[in-house]
Amino acid sequence: MKFYYTLFIVFAISLSASGQCFMDQHSTTWYDGWISCKKKSSPNPTRSEGHWILYNLGHTYALGGSYWWNNNEKDALQNGIKRIAIDVSDDGVVWTTLTEFELPIASGKPTYEGTEGPDLQGVETKYILLTALENHGGSCYSFGEMKINVDYISSTNDDNNLAYCMDVRAYPNPFTVNTQIDISSNCGQAVTVKIYDAFGRQIGESYQSNSSEKESFTFNGAQLPAGMYFITAQNNKEQIRQKLIKVD
Repeated sequence: MKFYYTLFIVFAISLSASGQCFMDQHSTTWYDGWISCKKKSSPNPTRSEGHWILYNLGHTYALGGSYWWNNNEKDALQNGIKRIAIDVSDDGVVWTTLTEFELPIASGKPTYEGTEGPDLQGVETKYILLTALENHGGSCYSFGEMKINVDYISSTNDDNNLAYCMDVRAYPNPFTVNTQIDISSNCGQAVTVKIYDAFGRQIGESYQSNSSEKESFTFNGAQLPAGMYFITAQNNKEQIRQKLIKVD
């Protein structure tokens, strides 16, 4: 049995929170985006060397419509991607090409609002590989940001923690602002709980459970972008992990 949650995942490449200045507008600075100036071997062997970026989503998603912002640095608009390929994979080894499409050159203005991309027709995948095939004449390859509508797919036995002497659960999950996280353990050891984003960066403080009784705390994710996060519970011998979904 599967459950579907409609999410809006933002795969933001920007290195600064200032990358998205206003809703659907993009800044004009070079560091608010992804840039590649040197070819490297592709995870997809059929593509050999190139300019690419790989996303491991950590779970299977059904992909929908997309929206794209090209490189918007006004003095280097030619580095913006002109033609791009999207490959997907369930295991990071065997790849399927979904589509190739073109992106128009950006305006170089702070009011630049991007362009609608292809609808990926509900294809389910765990890995997304973007390969820049052509740019607008520059020496590097760059784009600012992309968004993809997705359905989160989970099964009833997903993240089954029954084999462990501890358990961690969150509800509601998916959540919008706050979620309650429950920790229970009969390990006879302290349990440390941490929350990470999809890139492995810890979010907020650690939480400690020192008893075998169930303990709860409230996690406030109001300032986090929509997407997938992970709760980990760890003692001296083992670690379990639970997915945590933030929606707008």
